[in-house]
Amino acid sequence: MLVLILSSGVSVAIATETNDLSIAAVLISPSDVVFAKEANTIVVYGITNSGTENLTNITVDVYASDVSGTVPVNTETISSLAGGGTTTIFITDPTIRDLQGSTVTYTAVIDPDNLIPETNEANNNRSSAAVPVRYNGYKGKRYWEGASDITTKHTYDFNGDVSSSSQPSTSYRSQGAWSNGRTETWGGSVPNPDLPSGSTIEQALLYVAYNWDETPGGYPWWNVSFNNVIIDYGNISTGNGILYTDMSNFGLYADYEYGLVVYDVTNLYNSTDYNGLKMYPYNSTFADLTALYPSTLVIIYQNPNMTRKQIFINEECDELGVSESTYGTTPEEATAYAPFTGMSIDVSNVSNATLYSFAGSAGPDEGNLLFNGNTVATNAWHGDAYTASASVFDVKNYINSTGNEAGIQGTVSGGMDVLQQILVVEYVESVPSALDANLTANVTSGTAPLTVQFTDLSEGNVTNWLWDFGDNTNSTSQNVSHTYNSPGTYTVNLTVTGPEGSDSEVKTDFITVSDSNVSAPVAAFTATPLVGTAPLQVAFTDQSTNSPTEWKWEYNNGSGWVEFSNETNASYSFATAVPYDIQLTVSNSGGSDDETKLHYISVGNVREPLNTVQSGTVSGDLYISSPTTWPATEVNQTFTLPAAAVGNIQWAKLYVNTYSGSAANTYALSSTVKLDGDGDSTYESTLGTETMDIASLTNGASFPLNDHVNKVYSDYEAQYDVTSLISAANPAINVKSEAISGKNFDGRIKGVTLVVAYNNTSSTDQTYYWVNHGGDWSSPANGNTIFDTSGLSSGWVSAESKIRYFSYSDANYTFNGVAKTGSTPSNYSGLNTWDVTDNITAGQSSTLAYSKGSGSYKTTLATLKVKYETPGFSNKVTLGDTSPVSPTLASLNGRLYLAWKGDGNNNLNVMYSADNGMTFGNKYTSSETSPESPALCVHNNSLYIAWKGNGSNYLNVAQVTMNGDNITDFSNKVTLGDTSPVSPALASLNGRLYLAWKGDGNNNLNVMYSADNGMTFGNKYTSSETSPESPALCVHNNSLYIAWKGNGNNYLNVAQVTMNGDNITDFSNKVTLGDTSPVSPALASLNGRLYLAWKGDGNNNLNVMYSADNGMTFGNKYTSPETSPESPALCVHNNSLYIAWKGDGNNNLNVAQVI
Repeated sequence: MLVLILSSGVSVAIATETNDLSIAAVLISPSDVVFAKEANTIVVYGITNSGTENLTNITVDVYASDVSGTVPVNTETISSLAGGGTTTIFITDPTIRDLQGSTVTYTAVIDPDNLIPETNEANNNRSSAAVPVRYNGYKGKRYWEGASDITTKHTYDFNGDVSSSSQPSTSYRSQGAWSNGRTETWGGSVPNPDLPSGSTIEQALLYVAYNWDETPGGYPWWNVSFNNVIIDYGNISTGNGILYTDMSNFGLYADYEYGLVVYDVTNLYNSTDYNGLKMYPYNSTFADLTALYPSTLVIIYQNPNMTRKQIFINEECDELGVSESTYGTTPEEATAYAPFTGMSIDVSNVSNATLYSFAGSAGPDEGNLLFNGNTVATNAWHGDAYTASASVFDVKNYINSTGNEAGIQGTVSGGMDVLQQILVVEYVESVPSALDANLTANVTSGTAPLTVQFTDLSEGNVTNWLWDFGDNTNSTSQNVSHTYNSPGTYTVNLTVTGPEGSDSEVKTDFITVSDSNVSAPVAAFTATPLVGTAPLQVAFTDQSTNSPTEWKWEYNNGSGWVEFSNETNASYSFATAVPYDIQLTVSNSGGSDDETKLHYISVGNVREPLNTVQSGTVSGDLYISSPTTWPATEVNQTFTLPAAAVGNIQWAKLYVNTYSGSAANTYALSSTVKLDGDGDSTYESTLGTETMDIASLTNGASFPLNDHVNKVYSDYEAQYDVTSLISAANPAINVKSEAISGKNFDGRIKGVTLVVAYNNTSSTDQTYYWVNHGGDWSSPANGNTIFDTSGLSSGWVSAESKIRYFSYSDANYTFNGVAKTGSTPSNYSGLNTWDVTDNITAGQSSTLAYSKGSGSYKTTLATLKVKYETPGFSNKVTLGDTSPVSPTLASLNGRLYLAWKGDGNNNLNVMYSADNGMTFGNKYTSSETSPESPALCVHNNSLYIAWKGNGSNYLNVAQVTMNGDNITDFSNKVTLGDTSPVSPALASLNGRLYLAWKGDGNNNLNVMYSADNGMTFGNKYTSSETSPESPALCVHNNSLYIAWKGNGNNYLNVAQVTMNGDNITDFSNKVTLGDTSPVSPALASLNGRLYLAWKGDGNNNLNVMYSADNGMTFGNKYTSPETSPESPALCVHNNSLYIAWKGDGNNNLNVAQVI
């Protein structure tokens, strides 16, 4: 070895040229990106000394392509590297890159000055790939150029407070789990935000957060309605909400976005009833691309009885994750900051300061809370992956007058999504003034001169009074008489003072003085026309007396009074279809008067055809019940919903149709509708009390009374959303019509209709539905309604359309041009139902048309539902019983029987279910034992069981004996001379009980039968077909079929067992499938189809497929996510196919229906 002394005095050990240094790779830690806004760690991986000598003081330079090709960004020295040794070093690139978007290539050079002799100097450098520069989204947004902290968006300073209510974790919907929509309701089990009595809502904000979004374009598409009013539809980046987003920006989940959308729902919030949020994907594609956090309602309100508060609401979305090795983050870097700005705080008078910090997927025991640099709490969020609620912190001890800032610091790699932050600063309650000014007067109106006696009613230690009478005169007396000499309207102000201060009482326009010589006018008016379709031009004529000199014409359409003219006689065009109250105020020097006429002008729309008001997809069904109620004026109606609907209602609406007696408003009524939604015989909800008193035309024009009641001709229809109000299968309604004083009354109730779309959690089916609604009247009738079925693909199994009509005789109908038969109405109404399965064309819209040559016809509702059957296992029941091997199934007299061998023992067990497999009981444990699965079969209306012996291989057959509901014994047991090391199979055909098994000491399949109820078996047939596992038997289309898995391979085989007289002669029509299994298959026959089930080969997934041609061709394979390491069992029960299996990773027995 040579030692070289450098001019610097450093000695370098020089190896002979038998040594060679090389670099395996240059990597960037922790990911294959370069992070902007910070230094980066470069990994020079696999530095190897291929020689035999120990090398010392080895220099390694690292260059960055965007810095310099000649000046390294950093240098590291390896003190020594033994011959044959390998090491890896980490070098920091201190370069700060402010912006993302460029790329960097790093080059590492070992021994750059060639001070160490090597056999190959060409392999001393290695370059990385061109690596992109990215912002690190797991850090706080301060590490992202142009991004924002969680900044203040709303400030309030008043007496009042803020209240919030977040939905629970069960409201979370993963990708694909809300294709049928999501409904969140406040006011029931999830309360509305607290609103104390006497409060006035300042603002209502709805916070909708989401995660795992991978929608192309970067933003979700959805349809959002709040209290049944659509507030967003389509791409939310261009919608009505304020959108905040974040993303990790690198790594495996680089393109998954997190977001927060804020909607102002102040005008829609219902402070006294339920509030509902419904979200649907823009279409089915988008449901698979976004996950939804639970939503939060925040109410900011004023209340004079509460303390003063300053409220700061900050909004943003900042995803945090902590892991130096995975995300390149420390807790200090993974911190979201929320600076609170816009108001100064009077720290000396603060009584409380509370921070409500909302975060998604925060917890359990995750995240630190910092405030103004102080650590307030550690591991402070206690939610889970599915929550988006707040943790609450007391920050009074850390509050400053300005510059307050919260820091939400991540602590775990799982990450949290920091959302809205609400800071509430409460002040010490101020002491009210000891003085309270007040006054009264003996008269407040009259003719000039008018003398008024004013009396002081002030409270407290008052020493001085100052009266301002509004006519440029005043007084300092406590009680005073004052005369007004001139006509006019006067404001009176009393100010009182004393040792505790002062207070004033101002009464605006308190005194009205008229001219004594002039009589006040008496208001009166008429108008024409009073009813018509929009726009409706109305002429108003003043008929007031006593010579008014001023006129004020106003209308009120439900939104407050609006002045539309000050002319003597007015004319106005009413553009919106609503009823209008009209008020005329007239005045002169002698006074004023007004006349108000409620619902005086009625403005409607032209004919209202049926249009789609609701559509969607459910796993359950569309329920419609529409009884005729004519001619009652009070109706109590109980509906019967399917049990599956309870707790799974997606949309529900009640329609009430009432006859008023006439199109004219001389007929009127009051209609009250109440709901018993929980089925306890108490009407807990009043859906509406409607004053039905508007005029209409005697044609098909539709006149709205309000946003949920309209009138066509002489019929009113009220509609009520009851989606969140029904919690039982037997909801009931009470509808009552009552007379209105001074009006004619009829009020007969024509019909009530409940429409409910619900999911069935036990079903994998999909039902697409459309609800079309309107008020379509015509004479003669000619109309149609369209269902947008253009998005349907072929493959539906059923389709049904309904139409509700009101007419003394029915119309003629066609559905997509196919004639449909109507019905005979009962009491002027009817409901038609048609099977339209064969009348729909995939990819095209569907039209229901109606016509009637003479007489009137009215329809208000039409529906369509289209059902697709999705293969699956439904109504799955996992039993408490266990077995290490497969169970078996059989059906007899409405009971589904299950048999198995015990777990931990070999005793054979049988029990049954009398409710389609939902509940199993009456278990019988036999003293008979087997190490293998038994076989069950129904033969001559009795249940039979077969098994191979325990400690021997002899086959046994017995009858399962019943005593009433109890299984009592295995009787008439026969032990055969034939043996098998595995389970046998049983089937019954034409009075014969067939037994099949694989041979003992060979794998040949055998079949024989008994013609005397299992007492004697004979006519044994041994096939050349072989299998190492049990075969399966089944009767299909009056023939016996056998299935088995191949010997020496796993291919599944099916064949027909051929008979010649009493002899079994062959396995014919054998089919070898392309599917394989290492264990036995199962067979069953239903509705002309031969079903085959097996567990997968190389996996444990259970599979089912069928043949519709006697086993010659199998298809329509369904692979279930359910798994088992053993064979399943099949059985037909109550005309449905059932499957049973033992659990995978456990021995629990499972039974389900095959859809």
